[in-house]
Amino acid sequence: MKRRGTGWFEVDRAGLARLTARRGREFVLAELVQNAWDEPGVSRVDATVEYVGRGIARLVVEDDAPDGFADLTHAYRLFAESKKKGDPSKRGRFNLGEKLVLALCRTATVESTRGTITFGTGGVRRATRRKRAVGTRFSAEIRMSRDDVAAADRLFARLIPPDGIVTTLNGRTLPDRPRDADVRARLTTEIAGPEDGVLRRTKREATINIYAAPGDGWLYELGIPVVEIGGPFDVDVRQRVPLNMERDNVTPAYLRDVRAAVFNAAHGMIDGDGMADPWVTDASGAPGASPDAVRAMVAGRFGAGAVAYDPSDPQANKSAVANGVQVIHGRTLTKEQWANVRDAGAAPPAGRVYPTPKPYSEGGTPEALIPRDDWTAGMRAVAETAERIAMATLGVRVDVRICRERHANFSANYARVGEFSGDLCFNVGRLGRKWFDEPDPVKVVDLIIHELGHHVEGDHLSKRYYGALTSIGGRLAVVAALDRYPESNPLTPVLEMAGSNVASAMRVA
Repeated sequence: MKRRGTGWFEVDRAGLARLTARRGREFVLAELVQNAWDEPGVSRVDATVEYVGRGIARLVVEDDAPDGFADLTHAYRLFAESKKKGDPSKRGRFNLGEKLVLALCRTATVESTRGTITFGTGGVRRATRRKRAVGTRFSAEIRMSRDDVAAADRLFARLIPPDGIVTTLNGRTLPDRPRDADVRARLTTEIAGPEDGVLRRTKREATINIYAAPGDGWLYELGIPVVEIGGPFDVDVRQRVPLNMERDNVTPAYLRDVRAAVFNAAHGMIDGDGMADPWVTDASGAPGASPDAVRAMVAGRFGAGAVAYDPSDPQANKSAVANGVQVIHGRTLTKEQWANVRDAGAAPPAGRVYPTPKPYSEGGTPEALIPRDDWTAGMRAVAETAERIAMATLGVRVDVRICRERHANFSANYARVGEFSGDLCFNVGRLGRKWFDEPDPVKVVDLIIHELGHHVEGDHLSKRYYGALTSIGGRLAVVAALDRYPESNPLTPVLEMAGSNVASAMRVA
């Protein structure tokens, strides 16, 4: 006589229980609540979790869905074909949720509009014809400690109920949670094929609801927290999330896509310090990061006007620092971030913004000089003042030129020609005619000293350059104080042009 087999597979209930417990026993509440939310026509879900002693809690979840549980055998049949597989707006796909809960239960009962199934001690399962008028009620004695029950209560407070479904725990209604932002994005999801029912991953337009997180942010699937992702936001994806079998993680690529969509929508809510957070690094380097979001990241993290380090123009990098602008070095951002920063024009190379003037170098573009015959009286006065200061402080004879370079990024430039000679050019295109014809002597002398310092050192950030500036300033102060020879005072020309401006300029100084 042949023995009849009991089936191809057996499920180790204890092993399944360990799988559930690894996520935290409080997640049994979320499993049952999410199944109730998914039922067509449901408007109310009521749950009860209370500790009764000796490591056992009483758990009840009840809904008012008009048709109740569509197929009672799904309560115990693992991986039976789920009616939700073809609908990405529903959470279920493997008919696994109730089984994960049952694995932890000592006893349980499922009552619905199609009958009742009782799971008793010793692995006994019994079906009866007792029916409910509407909805389904799951009740169980479940292995949970006091701490597990408290964790379930905390988890319940974090759930985000669907619009129009009242959800309670122990008589306490889960409040509606105000959203901070919404965004649409193409995200990977799982949908069963209409012919073979096989779940396949595909990209689909989804709504993402963004909420300020009370702590570290979580990724939600249709109102249920599934993965802690850090950052300041809870992110609820309003379609099925491609989770692993244990339903507690997603791929790095999926998380990056979600973060990019959130960053695009919520970058205006992130402060400067937050722009350096790991999740922003991931989001701002994603292919989907918007130019506006990338520019906000650069401005928030490095300040307005930040530039990229330019190895082709070392002096430009130092000029940027001298102008109070932060220079971003290569390793500060990831390769992916740099690609987006360049595409967005968020941090141009320092040499493009602060190019080192090279009109006297070999192959350099000649300056558009204003002929001396066309100089105004103010231009002549400034030139004479510069010549006198150079001779009085450095013993250098300078050839002063005035150019009109409106698009050049310099007010003046200096080139050392020999030990005791140099070329100094003022750019009326940046300074304006008023700077010459109605001069502020303090500003005029300030710029002249700045340029003459380059006769000693070209590097704005070197100690030698700043030593040259203080030395020139000290010598000029001494010369100006020598009233024994007032006719030789180097400031006389510009002071005569300044007239009544002298007093006000000195007050500012």
